[in-house]
Amino acid sequence: MSAEATPSLPDEIKVLRFLVAENNPTLQKAIVSTLNQAGANKVKAFASGSEAWNHWTNQKDIGVVVCSWNLPEVDGIE
Repeated sequence: MSAEATPSLPDEIKVLRFLVAENNPTLQKAIVSTLNQAGANKVKAFASGSEAWNHWTNQKDIGVVVCSWNLPEVDGIE
């Protein structure tokens, strides 16, 4: 199995702020790493839905949310 290079994000996407809500530490690290390799440099990750929600409500300039459906405290659907 060959490792493929992560494609670069378009410049208009790279400048956006990303919020990652994932409670599995391995998966969270993989998502953040992939986003960083693709050129995103404004990525914040949280392990609980309540932490992610608090950040979302305090930061009005989040452009992209990557969210698990199954999170502790507040799930991704809520």
